[in-house]
Amino acid sequence: MLYTALGDVLAGRPGAVVAAPAAVALTLSMGPAEWLLRRFREGTVAALRTSTARGEFRRCTAAVLAECLCGYLAILFALAVAGTVLWPGAPALGGVRSATLLLVGAVLWTGLLLQLSGAASLVAAVCAGAAAVQSVALLTGTGGPALAGLCVAAGSASVLAVLVCVLLGRATAHRL
Repeated sequence: MLYTALGDVLAGRPGAVVAAPAAVALTLSMGPAEWLLRRFREGTVAALRTSTARGEFRRCTAAVLAECLCGYLAILFALAVAGTVLWPGAPALGGVRSATLLLVGAVLWTGLLLQLSGAASLVAAVCAGAAAVQSVALLTGTGGPALAGLCVAAGSASVLAVLVCVLLGRATAHRL
């Protein structure tokens, strides 16, 4: 989606302006995403050192995860708003468009987190499944493209969030 939108913008294809601010925001958010992935790693290592019980470690890890993911999504949203304001002719960043962008951002960030934790094949399977579902929805005209994109992004984000909690909620997943 990201590179297709950027290619459309560079080629001057009609309709490219619709996706351009979101694509630029996702691209520019990669620096902060990397920093927040490192912050998550540092937070979980600190939790390993200070936690005395399994439940305490899970709570600390969940808190660090929520902090880092919410921080990334806030940065992504700010970049999308700035891009929408600065991009000539860009459509308003409405509810469905904003929600889809934030869900795609959640998929991207949790996917990167899982990839760094050695679960790249699971992330690839979730993304391949999402692409297949999105393709079928677009080919059959189910629900319209915006709603289909929102639903697929929500499903993918949910699956990856569960995987993060299950896989990274264990102390053994964080080797020093």
